[in-house]
Amino acid sequence: MEPLAEALRLRPDSQEALWLRGVLSIELGRFEEGVPHVAHLIELAPEEIRPRLLLGALLEALGRVDEAVAQYREVLRRHPDQRDALLVLGKLALQAEDDAVARPIIERLVARYPAHAGAQILRGRLYARGGAYREALLALQSAVRLDPSSTEAQYVLGALYAEVGRADLARQHLETALLLVPDNGPSILLLGLLATDEKRTEEALVYFERAAALMPDDARAHFRLGEARQYVREMDAAEEALRTALTLTPELPEARLQLGILYLETWRNEAALAELTRAAALDPDNAVIRRQLGRAALAVGDELAARSELEAALRLDPFLVEAYLALGNLLVRQGESESGRDLLLRFRELQRSEAEIETRVARLSEAPNDAAARREHLSLLLAEGRHEQALDTVRGWMVGSRWLCGDLSAAYRDALPGAADPGAVLLGLGSLLVECGDAADAITYLEQARLSSAPSLELLLALARAYDRTGQADVAARWRAEAEALRPPQ
Repeated sequence: MEPLAEALRLRPDSQEALWLRGVLSIELGRFEEGVPHVAHLIELAPEEIRPRLLLGALLEALGRVDEAVAQYREVLRRHPDQRDALLVLGKLALQAEDDAVARPIIERLVARYPAHAGAQILRGRLYARGGAYREALLALQSAVRLDPSSTEAQYVLGALYAEVGRADLARQHLETALLLVPDNGPSILLLGLLATDEKRTEEALVYFERAAALMPDDARAHFRLGEARQYVREMDAAEEALRTALTLTPELPEARLQLGILYLETWRNEAALAELTRAAALDPDNAVIRRQLGRAALAVGDELAARSELEAALRLDPFLVEAYLALGNLLVRQGESESGRDLLLRFRELQRSEAEIETRVARLSEAPNDAAARREHLSLLLAEGRHEQALDTVRGWMVGSRWLCGDLSAAYRDALPGAADPGAVLLGLGSLLVECGDAADAITYLEQARLSSAPSLELLLALARAYDRTGQADVAARWRAEAEALRPPQ
């Protein structure tokens, strides 16, 4: 920096020195210092693209996103198809969860640069946000083919496979990302989550310890580390990790939930009640938080509040087994024996149901191509009203398996007569038909679902995908906009 500073003192309008000063500011992380030099360079050479891209990068690194966007848009005003500006603007729009802005930018980017891995990654992320998982997977698979050495492409594809329930494929791409960059914190964190889902706790703990060490400012890494340590009864270390997570991000409801559970498990009931009350204020529609808050209220002797919270938990999630047990026992103790016994009976029914579902899932993992077993499993989920679980299950099955369409759509149609929640069955059937390429029939069922129940984010996104497939872009855009209005902030 010293020789450059001297060069600029002697020749303050040296474009080469100004450029090098800006580049070094990026490389050394001294972003603020670079801004005035690159801004002066732009004054000297307003038609040049590179200085504007560099100034945009400096401003973005400083968190001055609106100013950065202005620089990138100025680049596009002069050169409408400039790749780097399109890439960054698409990325920033996705980060801001502004799909309406991101979509035309990314579509232009992919149309102009279809063989660029970064363009396909953005396309995949945009499709995934809209629930178009098949298109998202195709885009991300294309990105990996175009650039197998791209850590980002491998990670994003692995993350999407994890989201649709394909842990085997997720692990394959995440491990490839680690081979490319051994200290890739996001991949390590996600591998820990996969290990957790498969009940490989010790392995998960190792991943989370690495992730927290590599990403010391990532609250979710510390939260997962605390959760895993709590599971293996390392309570002091778990509390330390959870407190670190909350220091980094005080409004992280899952960390407050886990800390509240830790307090309950270490008999600090008043502290648990306070922590879980904060968690419920942050995420009032989280059934697990409300159930644990009811548990804490019981622990401090407030049965009225406990009953209210447990009832709220069951309204939010009618399959929350532990809430039936706690509320049933509470009602029996309060003298409402008949109501309490009904809840305890439901508790036992759900226990048996979940055991049967686990058995079926295990059998399917051993014989994944058993079409009859798949259909029976889906029929069971639909018969019990487990519609969200059915949707998630079908989404995983449909990855690369369109031959399942006939059997699965038949299971949905069989579930329609007499369904307690026909809107949910219609949504599932319509979503499946979109993935199966039958957009016209999908629209019929999805419109029926919209008329039979309050529109949900999942339903509106499915409608947008279906209308897109039939070439009705204006209608699709309208449903997409309504869906975005319902999407909770990340």
